[in-house]
Amino acid sequence: MKKTFYIAFLLIFVIGVGTLYSQNNPPTDKNPTKLERLINPLLDILLQPERVIETIKPNIKPDTTILDVGAGIGYFTFRFARALQGNGKIFATEIDPAMLEQIQKRIKDEQITNIYPVLVSAQGIDPFYQTRKFDIIFMSKVYSYLTNPEDYLKGLRPSLADNGSLYIINPKNINKFIKELLLTPPQLLQSFADKGDDYPFFARLDNKTKHFIRNWNGLEIPIEITNALVASLEKMVSYPLLYSDLSAYYYRRGEGKKLWEKNIGPMDLSLANWLITELNFAGAFDKNKPLGKTELRELRMLNRLLILGTFSHEKPGSYQESKAFYAEKETIIATVQKAGFKFWREYDLLPDYYFLEFRGNDQRKGSTVDK
Repeated sequence: MKKTFYIAFLLIFVIGVGTLYSQNNPPTDKNPTKLERLINPLLDILLQPERVIETIKPNIKPDTTILDVGAGIGYFTFRFARALQGNGKIFATEIDPAMLEQIQKRIKDEQITNIYPVLVSAQGIDPFYQTRKFDIIFMSKVYSYLTNPEDYLKGLRPSLADNGSLYIINPKNINKFIKELLLTPPQLLQSFADKGDDYPFFARLDNKTKHFIRNWNGLEIPIEITNALVASLEKMVSYPLLYSDLSAYYYRRGEGKKLWEKNIGPMDLSLANWLITELNFAGAFDKNKPLGKTELRELRMLNRLLILGTFSHEKPGSYQESKAFYAEKETIIATVQKAGFKFWREYDLLPDYYFLEFRGNDQRKGSTVDK
């Protein structure tokens, strides 16, 4: 109980510090703009958009009306348009006018006639949703950013047409390494190329990736190198000595403070300190000591802060992101069902994301997992 209270206190502290930090730190090359993050080529690997559309396609008819909630720059919106082949309607809603401008520009350039960008309120259910019925409501990486998902979805429930489907794609829990937060592949490689061979992150890469980075000339990066690099970072999440190795690396150079400046941002400082204290007490930094479930979870949390603090386009640990990791599949399903939807099935095709379908009525019984 005390530990739960302490974690809650730390999260509240993180919110306040994070807000001050974001207000006083404009985007840099290390923190690209929202638009640059949304066109990160890693997304195609992680979200497998063509497979997602193919999965939904049986429910897409010529006159289908689709609502793409939080459409961003239209990552799925334009793929829905292609699936409809110029028929039906896709309403792409966003709270950010800059994202809608990108969609509108592409609509004009490609002369698309069935996509309708809509600016909606960031607070609660926008009145727009209450004026129409949608055959498909699609939410990719939106659920975790809802302040009160149950109330929001209750407000959205009347907008789903009879026999319609709600699709939710959301990052899996904190035990998964969320790769989409990483820098773009060229930025990622450059961050390794700038360090020596004794840099702990570099030292734990496979030999082929090390060789490529040493000889990289800034040109195209093969997809197998990107995949190998990301896979190596993912493995490091469970490496017991990552914190110890990084500490030794910086202290050998008389740069002890850089561990905190370069690898653990201000938003995560209190959480990291608490994790280090807990793990030290448990002897978790001894590679020969087997870890219990709690220690392993805390180790992965710390390593994740270290890795994403170094190689992420945004500092992890913000309140919104924490909610994303604690939104377990069972929690999402229970919340959406309380909002009036019926769980239909889980599509098991995205390793790093839950892909869930809900229905708006009880006329049919769905399977719990589609393998």
